[in-house]
Amino acid sequence: MSAIRRRCFLFMGLQVPVALAVKAAYGACVDPDELPDSEHEMRESLDYIDAGADAAEVCGGCSFFKADAGSSCGHCEVLRGQVNAKGHCVSWTRRA
Repeated sequence: MSAIRRRCFLFMGLQVPVALAVKAAYGACVDPDELPDSEHEMRESLDYIDAGADAAEVCGGCSFFKADAGSSCGHCEVLRGQVNAKGHCVSWTRRA
């Protein structure tokens, strides 16, 4: 195997673990492509994003959010599914 091919192989081989690590740290709790159309449309209509811009208004501090033990994900009563604790949507309501 030539040095160039070896470098290319190593470079390509390192991209997969890095991509998986980034997804685990910042990624979605569910794959949007695997959501039923109704859930996908609900998330779009409420402008849900996995990383809220304002740390004071993220899902983790919302009254509709129920955290999963040992996870950065939880269940949203409005979106009726898994969401990221650092996510945000327009239905955000401060937890009492």
